[in-house]
Amino acid sequence: MATLTEDYVSFETAKLLVEKGFDFNAEYESYYTLKGEIVYFKDKTLDINIAPRITIQMAMKWLLEKYNIFICILFLEESDEYGYTIENVVEKKYLATSKNLSYKKPENACDAAIKCCLENLI
Repeated sequence: MATLTEDYVSFETAKLLVEKGFDFNAEYESYYTLKGEIVYFKDKTLDINIAPRITIQMAMKWLLEKYNIFICILFLEESDEYGYTIENVVEKKYLATSKNLSYKKPENACDAAIKCCLENLI
């Protein structure tokens, strides 16, 4: 049986989340440096040039609670890959899709969808 691990947004997506107002006051067990390296420590004051390693689930929940944006990950049978759709749950409005893009892993589709929201929708 495979070991389950926590999945994190990419370094680029983490920087966008912080720029868009994601709560950076909480304690995280790991961070990205400006070079995208991962560091593990509890005291984020040690280096001001860092972004928290935010889990995919936390980022998706933040988008839903703050902006009413819901991300749905789809399995694309024709390619055995994954895609996404993005909707506003309050307005019941479709906002975006992965279109002709597909991803080998669902967590890659999640990260791409989160990044799409941050760059284009908020």
